[in-house]
Amino acid sequence: MGLSHSIYASVTEVPGHEWDLLTADETDLTMDRRLIGAYEATMGGQCRSFTIVIRDEAGKAIGLACACLFRVDMGHFPWLDKLVARARKVWRNCLRMGVLFCGLPIPAGQNHLRIAEGADRAAVLTELDGAMDDLARDQGAMIVVVKEFSNDECDGMQTLLERGYLRGEIPARHRLVGEFGSFVDYLASIKARYRWQVNRSLKKLKETGLRVEQVRGPVDLPRVYTDEAHRLYEAVQGRSKFRLERYPAEFMRELGRRFGDDASLTCIYQGERLAAFTIGLARDSIYHNLYSGLDYDLRTEGDLYFNLFYHDLDFAWQRGAKVVHLGQTSDNFKSRLGSKWEPMYLFIRPRNRIIRWGLTTFSRWALPRMEPVEAYRVFKAPERLSRRKTLRRMVD
Repeated sequence: MGLSHSIYASVTEVPGHEWDLLTADETDLTMDRRLIGAYEATMGGQCRSFTIVIRDEAGKAIGLACACLFRVDMGHFPWLDKLVARARKVWRNCLRMGVLFCGLPIPAGQNHLRIAEGADRAAVLTELDGAMDDLARDQGAMIVVVKEFSNDECDGMQTLLERGYLRGEIPARHRLVGEFGSFVDYLASIKARYRWQVNRSLKKLKETGLRVEQVRGPVDLPRVYTDEAHRLYEAVQGRSKFRLERYPAEFMRELGRRFGDDASLTCIYQGERLAAFTIGLARDSIYHNLYSGLDYDLRTEGDLYFNLFYHDLDFAWQRGAKVVHLGQTSDNFKSRLGSKWEPMYLFIRPRNRIIRWGLTTFSRWALPRMEPVEAYRVFKAPERLSRRKTLRRMVD
């Protein structure tokens, strides 16, 4: 008797002791049941969610995965747009098909697969592939995707390649690591030319009279996150190059209700008019900058986008953050902040032979390589920082 699996329609149906066994890391926001619960409660109009538990011969849980089913527009490529538009005059759903993802869209750049330490990884991945195939057949999905993995994490995913998956690159993820304590401390740690750029933006914000506030918790965050605020999020999403999901306003409010003071909303106002916001979640010393909204009519006012990040980072560091997850995209700006970036990958397997042939044949366009992210040497050398701190203590 080999491994077995169970598929649950909701995270709430998964036995609690099995979930806790495989998600023991308390800083692992990705597998926090509150986050997944908020997703399931508000995203039913766009996708279906599932949880897969894999057990060994003794019935012990050794693998856990969250999956979701989306209807995806596979014709969204510049070189296909005109052809697809013509085809859809006759066949409305041309190249629109069900895709089953192992992994949820939130938080960006993270995967929702957990395998117990010491378990036979190849056997667990084989069982996961079988479970995904069963689910895809039941739900009418034409493509199965397992996402999102760094280079190092891909080393343990070889079994998927052996089972017919293709590996494709997706946008890099960014993390800003450091014990800064505040934005002032961060500025003291970066080189002069980068500090000058930041200070110029901070000065612009001050000169325009824009003000910054942050609210947190189950009462204030849902109150401030109005439908008008949500339209700023939709404006940003509408310009995104990579679009899959579009969260409803209630999802953002649920984060405040479920995470309490660990959920924050950093806002920039022009008078009483909300000009920009970013919403984030904290877990101990780890902070996730999740989603932002921007009034594009005011974008150039006070370097709105840059200052939104600067002030959100300040709030996060003052609350003890040592690792800030900045998500994906906006590579140049985040790299100039001093973030560490990692290339990210997914594994894709079409269940239809024709689609597989097309994906393999045209992989150069369907699974293009991402542009490399330019790395910047933002921070001062450690010895210079150490000397400056010593001199400061002597003066004090």
